[in-house]
Amino acid sequence: MKGDILNEIRSSDNELNQKDVRIVQLEKELAKNTFDNKKLLKGANILFPSITALSVSSQSLVNSRDSIISRVTAVIYSTPREIPEGDKDKLRSWLNERLSVTNVELYRNNTT
Repeated sequence: MKGDILNEIRSSDNELNQKDVRIVQLEKELAKNTFDNKKLLKGANILFPSITALSVSSQSLVNSRDSIISRVTAVIYSTPREIPEGDKDKLRSWLNERLSVTNVELYRNNTT
């Protein structure tokens, strides 16, 4: 009986350790996909004062033909007028550097 109790305790401890490891893995994944949009907007406003809103998210793109999944950092921004292409390139480069990524895609929100 004593052995059964000890085995049950060890089994419970092992389950808790596995759950703790999984929680840490999920927290790391969440941190990779979470961006401080307010801070990024403040930084972007210094370089591009016309930007009035900004949202950043990490997205998975799945190709319907061969199911290739690629990651894209999508940035949705709002401006009263379209940003010139040269400035878009600068914004994209700044965001790639700031976010430590190489795959920023810019999308202008036309609803505001």
